[in-house]
Amino acid sequence: TDVAPSVAGKVVYIGVELGSFVKRGQTIVRLDDVDSKLRVQQAQSQLEQTKAALRQAEEKVGLRAGQAFDPNRVPEVANARVAMNLAEKNLRRAEKLIESGDISRSAFDDEKARYDQLREMYEVALSQARQNYAAVATARANVANAQSALNLARRSLSYANVFSPIDGYVSERVADLGEYVAPSNKVATIVRINPLRVRIDIPEQAIPSVSVGQSVSVTTSAWPDRNFSGRVAR
Repeated sequence: TDVAPSVAGKVVYIGVELGSFVKRGQTIVRLDDVDSKLRVQQAQSQLEQTKAALRQAEEKVGLRAGQAFDPNRVPEVANARVAMNLAEKNLRRAEKLIESGDISRSAFDDEKARYDQLREMYEVALSQARQNYAAVATARANVANAQSALNLARRSLSYANVFSPIDGYVSERVADLGEYVAPSNKVATIVRINPLRVRIDIPEQAIPSVSVGQSVSVTTSAWPDRNFSGRVAR
């Protein structure tokens, strides 16, 4: 199995030697991670800033964690609504009094003008609260984006360590200290010897006599005096 980094970088540590045994997850090489750590710190700072902005936006509309938005819970809206409702009651009372002749037309007009003014103030406060809630939605999106950026930065930092994907032996180690490697550059090759897989070419006329699961005996030029038993896998 060829091992290559997921990101480009300079090799600052080599954890294996040619022929050494490695466990799955063991560090083969480590790349320079100074810039990656800086990006994580910057992303973390950005996330904290967006969270602070979100808290401010939520407080502005009276929102608490897990609470649904209700514009009438915003203090400015609630106060304007109370004042408007009181003015409406006074206006209804004035309507009855003017019918009975107990108040003048000018007094009635004053009550109506006061109600109209307070109703307009309530509608303005309501509109402003809804605009502020739109800012909450934007702030939440900013937090989500900042969290994604932090996750990406952390993942990139983790790529500085290049691990062995399997248990096995280092059959080739290409990378050297100080060398700049790219994702297309192999840094080592790990081979698994248990089970050991051998690819064998056979004559076409012998194909009918070979089947999956069949026992075989293999010899190699490296160990001519040894026979290796196995079976046909495919």
